[in-house]
Amino acid sequence: MITFKERLVKETIVEALDEIRDQNPTGRILLVADNYGSYHAVLTQQRADELGIEFVFIPPYSPTLNAIEPLWKDLKREISPEIFADQATSERSSRIYFSA
Repeated sequence: MITFKERLVKETIVEALDEIRDQNPTGRILLVADNYGSYHAVLTQQRADELGIEFVFIPPYSPTLNAIEPLWKDLKREISPEIFADQATSERSSRIYFSA
């Protein structure tokens, strides 16, 4: 199991690549990834090459190929009403009224 750090930047991706190879010392490794910029970074690609890890990038704007997208969609549907309700309550309680 790989746990990503709080910030997903090229340096933390390189650390994750090292962990992936440590947990899978032999054999071919293909990582299916979206087109997040840090996956394409020179540092990331160099380390992947050194470790024998290949990235397979899904085409841009293809949410049906990105396995996490349905989860995000469901999660947004569940939490959006709560977020908007909280914002509306916060806005009402923080308004300042002036009278002339």
